Amino acid sequence: MQSTSDVAVGYNRAFAESRDEVLLLNILRSAAREPLQFSLMGNVQGQVGNTSSIEIPFVNVIAGGRDIISPRLTIGDAVNPNVTIVPLGAREFATQILTPVSAEQIRLFLHSGWDAEFLLPLLVGGVVCPDGRLLLNSGEYEEDGSTAVNDAFVDFFRRSAPQFQITSEPTPGSPQTFTVADDRAIALLRDGLGPNYIVGTVEDAEPGTKRITIRPSQRTIISGLQVEGLCAAVRSGQHARPSIASVELSASRGRVVLRSVETIIYYLGESHRVRVRSGTLNRRGLVYYSGSGRLLTLFKAEEGPSPVAAVATRFHGTGYFIPRIDLHQGEAEDRTLKTLSFLDELIALQTNENTIRSAQPIVAITSQ
Repeated sequence: MQSTSDVAVGYNRAFAESRDEVLLLNILRSAAREPLQFSLMGNVQGQVGNTSSIEIPFVNVIAGGRDIISPRLTIGDAVNPNVTIVPLGAREFATQILTPVSAEQIRLFLHSGWDAEFLLPLLVGGVVCPDGRLLLNSGEYEEDGSTAVNDAFVDFFRRSAPQFQITSEPTPGSPQTFTVADDRAIALLRDGLGPNYIVGTVEDAEPGTKRITIRPSQRTIISGLQVEGLCAAVRSGQHARPSIASVELSASRGRVVLRSVETIIYYLGESHRVRVRSGTLNRRGLVYYSGSGRLLTLFKAEEGPSPVAAVATRFHGTGYFIPRIDLHQGEAEDRTLKTLSFLDELIALQTNENTIRSAQPIVAITSQ
């Protein structure tokens, strides 16, 4: 008989492998201009039986049988698992992954130990210059083959990250108290009060009414991004390592455009698509500078089979993989696995239990 702990570990490994492979598969779909599809193993039930071993291949039933989610869930010695695969396609989930990442979410990751040098290239999709120009952080895919704008963004993040911070200050205003009907109180609690006020306390008043006290919300302030220097460098043609100190700053400040989960995936997919198209799969892919000044790879997917893959999948008949880290030799310059881990955490913030419960399972795999 197999111990309960072994069964739990087997499920855990299968869940993790399928999660990582779905992420890589979605990046490859975005590179091929195909729709994304999110799914997870939503419910697993096991019972004692008399089988000696079980092997279950997970197949992408939405895109067809050619794209295989490869982990084999092998639980032996009398365990019969029933597995349901849940597609995350509800309106609530779709809205959340299309919504730009908030400053509060960025601050959460910063306080959790994620470094700004790594986060900014993924989360900043572009800047709006003081003169109205939109500069997109789209990587190395200018139509003329130039990497000038991309190089300027890489340097922009290198210079901005040490000063980057997110702080809060009270929004001007004072607390206010008023009485409303119960149904109106429910609507206020559900829909909120806009960007400037939040609900402080709710108390019973006359029958059928509530006394609500609202107070000013906290205003989030992002500082340290040298937007004006980036805009001036691109305009002046100083594409490689522009000198921020020598740029005359405009009186009007620029703005930053933040990405959503979906646009981060498309950003990574675009990078892979251009590497394949240009025949530069051996190049290091998207890059960024670490705090110590090392040039690190943000994302790079390899093509072909690999015996040392941390994540592997097949897409349109071709194998793709991301190599694992050899802990004995130390970490190399490739941070692709860190990018996938960050995406997994970010998607988890968009997925609540209600979304999973309300999704209709599209396939149930029951061992015999």
